[in-house]
Amino acid sequence: MRIEERIENQIGVFSFHGNLNSEESAELKSYLTSYLKNNEINGILFDFMNVKTIDSSGIALIVNIYKILKKMEKKFVLASSNIQHKHIFNLARLDKFLTIANDREMAIKLLKA
Repeated sequence: MRIEERIENQIGVFSFHGNLNSEESAELKSYLTSYLKNNEINGILFDFMNVKTIDSSGIALIVNIYKILKKMEKKFVLASSNIQHKHIFNLARLDKFLTIANDREMAIKLLKA
């Protein structure tokens, strides 16, 4: 997996490329936890537009990052137009407590609101 990271208007934007699976999730969780503690940001955007697959460990990563951000009183938005991703998010009931946008631009707008 390749990750592009940048800060836009105090929003941490992470664009993922490849697969979000068990091989990537543990290392990514450690990195993101450290990133959140060391950066002055108002929220995080996970851009999954270029992610092929997300497994259960990827879902667990999303939930863990959500919990950390909630404690820090920061916003968290996912961006994906992939129908399979949306189906997985719905099955995992992420849509009940996370904001899921259809594209990066909408996600940024939601984070700025």
